Amino acid sequence: MLTGKAKLKRKSITMKEKLDIIMRMERGDKQKDITAATGLAGSTIYTILKNKEKIQQSAENVIGGTKLTKVSRSRHAVLERMEVLLLHWIENQNEKNIPLSTMSIQHMALLLFEGLKKKMLEEGDETVKAVEFGASKGWFDRFRRRGLLHTLKLSGQVTSADGESAATFPKELQNVILEGSYDPRQVFNMDETGLFWKRMPSRMLASQEGRKVSGHETSKDRLTLLLGGNLKGDVKLKPLLVYHAENPRALKGVIKSSLPVVWRSNRKTWVTQEVFIDYIRSYFSPFVEQYCKENSLPNKALLIIDDAPGHTADVRYADNVEVLLLPPNTTSLLQPMDQGVKATFKAYYLQLLMKHLVNEAEKDSSLKDVWRQFDIKMALCFMAEAWQGIKPETMNAAWSKLCPHFVHGFKGFSQDDIQNQIRQRIVHLAGEAGFTEVDEADVENVLTSHTEELLHTDMKALRKVYTVLYISCIVLKLII
Repeated sequence: MLTGKAKLKRKSITMKEKLDIIMRMERGDKQKDITAATGLAGSTIYTILKNKEKIQQSAENVIGGTKLTKVSRSRHAVLERMEVLLLHWIENQNEKNIPLSTMSIQHMALLLFEGLKKKMLEEGDETVKAVEFGASKGWFDRFRRRGLLHTLKLSGQVTSADGESAATFPKELQNVILEGSYDPRQVFNMDETGLFWKRMPSRMLASQEGRKVSGHETSKDRLTLLLGGNLKGDVKLKPLLVYHAENPRALKGVIKSSLPVVWRSNRKTWVTQEVFIDYIRSYFSPFVEQYCKENSLPNKALLIIDDAPGHTADVRYADNVEVLLLPPNTTSLLQPMDQGVKATFKAYYLQLLMKHLVNEAEKDSSLKDVWRQFDIKMALCFMAEAWQGIKPETMNAAWSKLCPHFVHGFKGFSQDDIQNQIRQRIVHLAGEAGFTEVDEADVENVLTSHTEELLHTDMKALRKVYTVLYISCIVLKLII
């Protein structure tokens, strides 16, 4: 991540360096002078100064290299121990770049509390009987203020939206764009989204015996996509796709570079920090260089991303890419790709999938056979077509909340109108195939299930993690 004036010397910024930057600003140094002296990008300096109070609080809480929570003496020991263990778990998850949300942290807190309370009762501590704990939002907010949670990376998609930050950030971003002399064609956004690529309305598929097959029953195969484009709206980036298999049977003999996506794989289908950085360096940075050359622009880009795990402004991504993080918990309010682009893409994809089933049905093919033969290679073609189906003016309009001054006077259909039209077409196609019972609610259930199913999977995984963590804590004598 560079501005072109100075190269970063480190991949990460220490607490001491952050405090030094804050001290420079407080004594009257100008931001441009700090940037020149440290070799850091202007957006990085901006982020540090914006989070000054949180950084200073973090420094105060670091004692002897160990991060401690501030707790009231009147609170029962079970709550203090629970929070200490919870911080250990959160730090461990962040080190592994595992996404976290308010919900997942509250759930783990409750599991830890129940385990600790049971153990203390077994050890004869009767005082713990009267202690109640519900991991409420109020507790979470207090825990966040007491501890060092603000120094850790929470997934902005699930936490409560921060309306105040969302209201002030667009003006601050406009200044960054103007000061950096970025053309709207050089300002980009990327965001992740899950996709169950083989999922249809639950009443669509039936076996030859007439048994209705749940769409969820037949479509657990999930992948993750990283979708992105620029403020101008004329660029839709080649998506990053993370699948659980590097070489699925359907892609045997296929050259990966010829695919309409940048193909990567890991068991969890997660866009880890390593995967994200690789995408920036191997695809995005070269693309920016070529695109800027073709459009007679300076070789640079401003990339705006959320603060999800795997995303950081403290990493050197590429010489021509400067990264700016959205404020925590503003993704749903500000992030362009989250303003209907991802939802429209999924709706287009489902429509194409439905067309395929209807066309094959007209050939007297069994829907069961058609469904069995539908593989990831065919799905990739539909993903590419769905992505290309999103118009430039729609991509530009998605920036209306984040960069309203750079959005053209869009007078077409709104994102909601477009998605409603697609849902209606899908219902119509289902009717053509003989599934007259399928309605828009069924279609909406499919489109929203991509996220809901992941949350359910995460909760099951958390229970397994808790068991391992609890045993480890006993071994390490963290709970005594």
